[in-house]
Amino acid sequence: MASQEPVIFDRVPPHDYAAEQAVLGGMLMSSDAIGEVGEILDISDFYQPRHQTIFHAIQQLYAGGSPVDILLIKDLLSRTGE
Repeated sequence: MASQEPVIFDRVPPHDYAAEQAVLGGMLMSSDAIGEVGEILDISDFYQPRHQTIFHAIQQLYAGGSPVDILLIKDLLSRTGE
């Protein structure tokens, strides 16, 4: 019998898709927001896996000194197979 990972939650933890989208949208609109959000949140604060992926891509571009926009995020995710 295959081992199972321990269950951390017996129910879905609280989350808000719209709030996650708003944070990511704000980060796309302002490089200042990227820095500020990065000081407060990390990838585990996003419930939705696709939001985690986008957040990580934004952070990578920002850390590399690259401008951050949706096309550059799409390109980065395509190059990394995301």
